[in-house]
Amino acid sequence: FFFLFFILQYFLGEIVLKKTRSSYPMRITALLCFIAILFLGKTACAQPWTANQLSTASTASNVASITQVEKDAIIYLNLARLYPKDFVRLELTADLSDPNVTSLIRTLKLLKPKEAITWNAELQATAECLAKEQGPTGQVGHKRKKCTGDYFAECISYGMLSGHDVILQLLVDYGNPDYGHREVCLSGEYHVVGVKDGEHVLNGRMAVLDFK
Repeated sequence: FFFLFFILQYFLGEIVLKKTRSSYPMRITALLCFIAILFLGKTACAQPWTANQLSTASTASNVASITQVEKDAIIYLNLARLYPKDFVRLELTADLSDPNVTSLIRTLKLLKPKEAITWNAELQATAECLAKEQGPTGQVGHKRKKCTGDYFAECISYGMLSGHDVILQLLVDYGNPDYGHREVCLSGEYHVVGVKDGEHVLNGRMAVLDFK
């Protein structure tokens, strides 16, 4: 399909070229797009997130007390909630043979958009407490020893270095047959979140997301 599209664009350029020299940009654009598709896949020429979409998703952009990784996690969490079909098109471009990825694609294509989640200081403290408790010990899971907190749901990512990858890990949700992390992230029941990214002695990094 894309090869035929390129050929059509090229010959349309040839036709116009006989009448005007202005067809060069069209032919160059078609050629570059074809090369990108050939080497990078069909999403290579997809339009990126718009400034308006990113602005709407960036509900924690003005919070000075959290890191960029934590802000990015909230951005990509909201992009999946607000624009599920665009998220499929722009973010889920690798390893499409994986059943967890294809399951996520089906979920997002059927998902009705949800409202953006906003940052919450109390939940931030709750998430930070667990991250500080687990990080030095290498503990994993949701069991808290001394930390307490008033939250309704919790997701924990391990080993991811960016907010983008934290959210992708939770949405793909390897190892969870019921896709519980995915369900929490995309649920309309939750409206606020705290996100704490920190070091983890065994997995390098961890990120705790507490929802309410």
